[in-house]
Amino acid sequence: MLMMATMGRLLMALETEGPGGQSLLGSIKIAVLPIVKVFTMCALGLLMASKYVNILPASGRRLLNGVCICGSCVLI
Repeated sequence: MLMMATMGRLLMALETEGPGGQSLLGSIKIAVLPIVKVFTMCALGLLMASKYVNILPASGRRLLNGVCICGSCVLI
């Protein structure tokens, strides 16, 4: 029971606004969301470039792999 109360207080502290006018949970969400979007797009590209799914022909997969490699070089 004590653990539930402690967890409740922790969640309330995360949701209340801090000195900057935004909660810690909101700040973390804003910081993590772009990274999640990039990973989602990479996963979709990987799925489309996979020969097992067979969405694209071989030439399309080759072009998509080139785009993914160039994009990852830019990120590094």
